[in-house]
Amino acid sequence: MILQSGHAVPEGALKAACEANCEESVNILVNDYKCFIGYGVLKLASLHPNQTISNVIVHGLIHRRRQLQALAEEHLPKSVRDQLRIESSSLLNIHAYEAYKLIQTTSMCLEGLLEHYRWSVFDCIGVNFDLAERLWSAGFRDVDEIDRDNQTCLTKAWRTTPPCDLEVFLQKINWLIGKGADLHHQNLSGSALHEIGNNVGSILYWMKEDNLKHSLWKIYSLSEPSKALLRTILSCNTRDDCKCACSLNGCSPMTTLLSGLLPTRTDHDTAAKLIHLFAELLIVVLFPSKLEPELDEALKNHLSIGIIRFITFKSLDITHTCLYEYRKFEPEEIKEIQDEEKLLIFDLERLLARFLEELKMRQVQLPSYITGLWRTNMASFLSTSRPHSAKEITHILELGVILDSHETQDGETFSS
Repeated sequence: MILQSGHAVPEGALKAACEANCEESVNILVNDYKCFIGYGVLKLASLHPNQTISNVIVHGLIHRRRQLQALAEEHLPKSVRDQLRIESSSLLNIHAYEAYKLIQTTSMCLEGLLEHYRWSVFDCIGVNFDLAERLWSAGFRDVDEIDRDNQTCLTKAWRTTPPCDLEVFLQKINWLIGKGADLHHQNLSGSALHEIGNNVGSILYWMKEDNLKHSLWKIYSLSEPSKALLRTILSCNTRDDCKCACSLNGCSPMTTLLSGLLPTRTDHDTAAKLIHLFAELLIVVLFPSKLEPELDEALKNHLSIGIIRFITFKSLDITHTCLYEYRKFEPEEIKEIQDEEKLLIFDLERLLARFLEELKMRQVQLPSYITGLWRTNMASFLSTSRPHSAKEITHILELGVILDSHETQDGETFSS
């Protein structure tokens, strides 16, 4: 009666009806032409336990987009349709708002087709793969559309996915890739693969809250497609624009995974547990059995240098200046931080050379090394701090690092 008297549907009414689990109210609102079905409503439908309510919302959205598509194809010039990627083979998705605004200028009736902003239906699926398939089958085909921030569904996957197990998250990423999402799409912080690597590391980090046995069970239960995706993350050597001693010449997707696994504020005991968990992941994904063929030398070097460098960097408490940190570092600030920590960075380079030589000489697999010899030797180094020798300081100076030298009363020189 209120709607029939001419009152507009207030913002949030449809969400409230969904949350109240009132099927009749949802039906009435979806059928009202002044009610907007947007991002929040579809996201709610993806999680709703009442399948009837979910179906009403999804059906309503599909019906409206088909009507908007028909009007766009009929009334917009071909040049505009091409620009908005309007094709008869797929439904309007992220460009629906632009199409709506342009059709509005033609004075066409758009009752029931209201759009308020740009959004993608694939940012709302959560981990509801049945809903994702339904939207795909209905005609929403472009899972790789770019928003105004140059983000795609893959680069936003972490923000648009509710908390879930690693397997479920990887299933979602594989679903998007299978529908055409580009793992190598570039944004300001690297590629989509770099983002996914960081997301995987974050999930592993939160797995520390489980008991170790349960966490290992999750890792050893990973499906083959999920393992294949993890192999891609670990083996890709594409570098981003990070300027940080944790990874020379930029971070790889594997490094961003380690950044998520070992965030800035991680104590040494927790870091040891997480490195053990990561070693188990390596065993499952890359070292499943002695019967498997050996990794090629390029991949071995990529893994050993990248992983040992990162975990040694972390153990020395050197400051991260990566693009994935909680704040952005300006170039001058990065230079200043690295100058202040030059002796620690020198220790990192020296230890890395020593550890890589030890790994080669002992001929053990990398997972065993980082949970055994590396851990023992790293702990020994940290417990026996010592001054740098004159030879070491000279070497640092040759590398172009400026040291502040001070002379004691005895004539000895030390550095800071």
